Amino acid sequence: MCSLLEKVKKMEFYNPEIEGAKERFLETIENEGTRTAYGYILQDAFITEKIVGKDLYNFNLGQISEVIKTKQPFRLTVARTKTSVIRQYIQWAMDNGYRDNRSVNPLEGVGEEWYNSLVDWKRKIVFSKEELEEIIEKVVNAQDRALIRMLFEGAYGVRKSELCNLKKQDIDWDNRVVILDRGGKKERVIDVSQETIQDLFEAHEQFMYQLHNGIKKSKRNSNERQLKTNDYLFRGVVIEGRETSDNLTPTVVDNRLRDIKEALKLDVLTTLIIRRSGMLHYGYELLQEYGKLDTDQYSMIGDKFGMTKITANGSTYHNKTAIATIVNMDNLKEYYDVQ
Repeated sequence: MCSLLEKVKKMEFYNPEIEGAKERFLETIENEGTRTAYGYILQDAFITEKIVGKDLYNFNLGQISEVIKTKQPFRLTVARTKTSVIRQYIQWAMDNGYRDNRSVNPLEGVGEEWYNSLVDWKRKIVFSKEELEEIIEKVVNAQDRALIRMLFEGAYGVRKSELCNLKKQDIDWDNRVVILDRGGKKERVIDVSQETIQDLFEAHEQFMYQLHNGIKKSKRNSNERQLKTNDYLFRGVVIEGRETSDNLTPTVVDNRLRDIKEALKLDVLTTLIIRRSGMLHYGYELLQEYGKLDTDQYSMIGDKFGMTKITANGSTYHNKTAIATIVNMDNLKEYYDVQ
């Protein structure tokens, strides 16, 4: 496994003026995880630096804005974090005599207007639980309702393996517990809501699948397809004269959500957004229970959603920074009216 330090060494930086400037700055960051996160942010400037032919530390405010907007930050916390890292890099360059204009750091004193200008506000990144429930109410197939609920509850895995491999015998119906198969990796267990259990049961019992969420696209062809009969929860449909998978493939999962999005005229509905929505709601529940969102709570979120852990300095832990881009007070205030 590649260590965090090795990841930094493999990063490609543009250093047109002072060889190894960014690498030297990163060496001043003691924590390996923080150093790696800073490295990724500085790496985002590569293309813009190459176009204008100068290092990020010599950028003006407009050029810095273009660098941050390149990755389309979807929340103020992301914009603030990226701005903070670039501000620190420029200040380091000024202190070491690298920046041409050493009298002022262009990012000193920027405020809310600056941060707001960086965020792509049209880009929906999560649904509140209430918003998602309104969508689920309009989904005609139990197969699809259960799929959305399981994503919201934390099921995913490599190439959606936890969803695609789910079988009837993996569910403890009475205790509302689901065992998730990670595709040959260690299994994990999650608790789910009564609504999810109900939709999982109906999904298993479903025999005919309504294409395009029940909207008939052709007068000649039937809008129904028979589902395959097996122990998988999320099953493929029978297509005459063609061999199809017994369970859903990752592509079919995406296609089903796309069909729902189009049928309900939604701007967006993806596995990633539903998963993020579940993370934020679980963070809200933990905040209500513990009165805080700290390392322990972020670890619980990481465990429930099967997030990859990182290893540094002999310790293995969830990347709190990555989780906090979604589960943070700004989003909780916006979607759950947390004061």
